[in-house]
Amino acid sequence: QAAGLIWLAGFAGLSGIACWRYLKWRRLIHRARPITDPGVLELLAQAKLHMGIRRPVALSAVDRLSSPAVFGVRHAWVLLPEAVLGQLSPAELRLVLLHELAHVRRNDNLLSWVLMGVQFLHWFNPLAWLALHRIRADCELVCDALVLQGTAGFDRVTYGQVLLKLTEGYSLGPRPFSGAVPVVSTKGEIRKRILMIRHYREASAAARLAMAGLILLLGCLTLTRARERAPEQNTGRPGAALLVVSFDATGRLRL
Repeated sequence: QAAGLIWLAGFAGLSGIACWRYLKWRRLIHRARPITDPGVLELLAQAKLHMGIRRPVALSAVDRLSSPAVFGVRHAWVLLPEAVLGQLSPAELRLVLLHELAHVRRNDNLLSWVLMGVQFLHWFNPLAWLALHRIRADCELVCDALVLQGTAGFDRVTYGQVLLKLTEGYSLGPRPFSGAVPVVSTKGEIRKRILMIRHYREASAAARLAMAGLILLLGCLTLTRARERAPEQNTGRPGAALLVVSFDATGRLRL
């Protein structure tokens, strides 16, 4: 009972903090300045077309925000720090928008809410915190790969420089809400992402076909072995009883 109360207190505390931060971010977004610059809106439209996104995406500028981020599940907002609009060139801003729209395409905001719920349920387990942090970092790597698909070598160098620029301003302003997905998560992850960008190579069609065949072969072998072993596991189960039905000389049923 004491352990249950301790877990409930931790869960309620984390949930309360999350609700408070969520309401704070909602107020921050409503006070944000809608971006009406035709050039920036054109970059957003091109990025949406590139990522195959048809639903509307709002674009707003937030003062003293630590990193560009995406907020919202049903209605997506791309939030840009005011300083980013003055520091990044149109080519660099296009790469930032591509990264944020990659999160929208993958529904990473919904995934962030699910991960946050799992994290609150298992707040006492440090391995759960470590694993969920790794999942969020891998989401950033996947979005980086989506941005790099079909881009030239010059754009890849520019993309790495953009991440470094965003890291410089990461210490300024409020951190994005846990339900939001920022471009820059932690400074420690930037080095891994830069290395991935440097050594990025698109998988060939032969490599994809080989991987699909390997997964299919593994699945077939696993399912086959499971069916073969099922009778052995049933007969060798401890405590299993055998039911025998027979008839005696008078024709009565005996069990």
